Amino acid sequence: MISPICWFAAFLVALVALCYSIHLERHNYQHKLFGFEINSNRRIVAFGILALGAFCLFAPVTWAQCFSSDLGEGWEPGAFNFISWVITNFFAVGWTTTIQTGLTDVTSTVYSAIPLGGSIAGQVFNLLYSLLTLAYIIALPVEIGLFAFNAIATRLSGSVIKRHLKYADHAIIFESVDANTELLARDIVNNIKDGTLNNANGNGDIALIFCLGSDEDSERQRVLRNLCQGYVRYVFTDSEAANVLTTITSLRDAAKHLPAVDVVATSEETEHNVSATIDMLEATHKDPQAGCAPKITFHCTHKNPDDAQIFDAIKVDNESTCLHLLSRVQDEIYDVLEEAPLYSVLEPIDISVDPNPKPQNLTVLVFGAGDFGMQATRTSFWMGRMPGVRLNIVVVDPNARTILEREAARYPEMFGESCNGMPTIRFVEAEAPSVTTDRLIAGGTVTTLHYDAQNKCVSSKADSALITDDARLYAFVTMGDCGQNLSYSLMLQRQIFNRFIDQGSPDYTKQQPVICPHIESEEILGALKSLDKTQTTGKDAAKIMHPFGARKAFYTYSNIINDERERLAVQLNAVYCMCNYDNATVSYDASMTDDKARSGYNNSEWDKCSSRAAAAYLPSRFWSVGLSETIDTLETDYLAKLEGERNEGLNNGHLVRQYLIEDKLAGKTSEAFANNEANYRRRIKTICLLGDIEHDRWLAYCQATGMTELGHGTIEQEREQRMRAAAVDAFLSGKVNKSGAEGVRKSDILMRHAYMTPDNDVLGARGFLLGKDVYAYDRIIVALSARIAKGNVVKPKKDMDK
Repeated sequence: MISPICWFAAFLVALVALCYSIHLERHNYQHKLFGFEINSNRRIVAFGILALGAFCLFAPVTWAQCFSSDLGEGWEPGAFNFISWVITNFFAVGWTTTIQTGLTDVTSTVYSAIPLGGSIAGQVFNLLYSLLTLAYIIALPVEIGLFAFNAIATRLSGSVIKRHLKYADHAIIFESVDANTELLARDIVNNIKDGTLNNANGNGDIALIFCLGSDEDSERQRVLRNLCQGYVRYVFTDSEAANVLTTITSLRDAAKHLPAVDVVATSEETEHNVSATIDMLEATHKDPQAGCAPKITFHCTHKNPDDAQIFDAIKVDNESTCLHLLSRVQDEIYDVLEEAPLYSVLEPIDISVDPNPKPQNLTVLVFGAGDFGMQATRTSFWMGRMPGVRLNIVVVDPNARTILEREAARYPEMFGESCNGMPTIRFVEAEAPSVTTDRLIAGGTVTTLHYDAQNKCVSSKADSALITDDARLYAFVTMGDCGQNLSYSLMLQRQIFNRFIDQGSPDYTKQQPVICPHIESEEILGALKSLDKTQTTGKDAAKIMHPFGARKAFYTYSNIINDERERLAVQLNAVYCMCNYDNATVSYDASMTDDKARSGYNNSEWDKCSSRAAAAYLPSRFWSVGLSETIDTLETDYLAKLEGERNEGLNNGHLVRQYLIEDKLAGKTSEAFANNEANYRRRIKTICLLGDIEHDRWLAYCQATGMTELGHGTIEQEREQRMRAAAVDAFLSGKVNKSGAEGVRKSDILMRHAYMTPDNDVLGARGFLLGKDVYAYDRIIVALSARIAKGNVVKPKKDMDK
């Protein structure tokens, strides 16, 4: 006789197993069981747990069957030993997955086997046990059917993918299906409807592949099917994106009929995006087939600023793959600064005519020190490096001290920068709106916090006229929800206008401020745009409000897959590749093939980030010489600005050609080097001046990414430090370090840190120490900026001879 406790324990275990298996089927997110992640094998795990529950459920029944001879109708008793009990129990579990025997036989056998008597409690338990048995008899065959169906569907989806790709010229693989996927897919389909993405525009026949993965959403699938139906080839598959890529690369001569494949990982779980992208990169690198594989570009939205270094550490050279890292926070700040540049609140200048323009005070106000607020602070720190501009950044947040301590630990040189004893970045600990912020806008005295780099601490000071009378104001409002940001932005606009009424400065009639509120809500965004139209007067009236942050505007084909800033970054990096110091023999109009430029661009993810930042700064350079990027004659006018009154060689880029070809280190001594540099500053004054500004911007960008200078000292001490840096760089990169100066010249760490000084004399001395002209980096970019902006540096192979 089996104890009632055993029956009750078996019942509980079976009930928990059944509930958990149903839970796994209903909740398809990543789940952990005993520390192991359940993802793609979720259905196998669910079936295993269900089978274990059935084994426990029928164990008392088969025990009674094997060790008792008086069971009545039902299963016949087997051998009276443990082996027969196990075999009989497995038979019972398997038997429930068939339909050969009526359900009443099973339930009646179970009912008669439970020895709990005829009490009410016993009858209720008998009933529940029989019902649970019935549930298992139904659940096990259903689970087996689902598993078999998914296995067949997966095989069929692979065939469907191959069939669609056979007729497609461009495949876009979505690593997961979520709200961001729907926004991007909707924009792609709308572009196809409008005719901007079709064969006529060189985009070919597009196929969309949606990988359902472990986050199935039937309603969103239905929406996507209705969206794509009749407009674009589409496939839904349970396979992971890595497996889909394996299917694509296995196609014979895939590169001939499928030249481009874009893989998009844009879920809100940015860590998942990075992990999935790493898996996909590994899948493509296991068996690279450069001859027949298509060009694969991975678009991965991420959040951690160190992800670029992570990918640099694990990346394997593969010419057929390219990585495009996107930070939504960073890109949206770049976008709003492209729409409304910092210089839009400044007076026009032209340093080719006046090398020393009248100083202008640019004050950037950041309300809210969250992700968007701190990104706006870091970007403004290097984007505000313009001739004659005195940059002042003020961050307002109720937790200012805590945030400043945290950020200063990450970016010490950025937050520790000061000019004439005044910190570039200061914090105000206050709510917005509050009496403190009212005093701040009105030009009154407020207590500010700043990072003291010398003592490595946060210091406070009562600053009067933090916003000076002649300050030009640019503001980011990123405090909280959309309604709060909009409300305070309108209040801020009114306070700035009242400042003009009360004090007469800044001159609101000549220079209107720029206010950029972070607004994700489409409804609030539409209301703000309508309000802005009613407030502006005249056709060319300046816009004050420049909202940013709309998800719909970010997840678009032109922003994710066909990123214009990425194209400019490739062009800019190609200039570095062509104009290296060992082979500086190119002319102004030299070009590089697209495949070679892409290969050089993909060498370093850190350099990619730097190239994107340099590309975002290009319009500020044209503003510095009185030009607009939108003018039709930009290239010709820009060259004229660089050459000044000298007209000879304008058609063939005379100054650029001579700068690239001439021996910049003709002298063997530091004095000869200095004389050579003085000669350049006299002959190509505008290029040198713009080069100094570009170097100042690059230095600020490095500081805003957390870099610090390697060290200071004599030439001999610095040489020793850089030799050690070269050895560290060689160790980290896995390359054999070369001894002597050759090892120093090959070090990436070396060149970055050798560059990190605002003092031109120190910079030149380090260049002489390295046997290179370190000024040339900036000047070459400056000289070719117009060509970079027009996209004429990188060309397809077929156009190289034209």
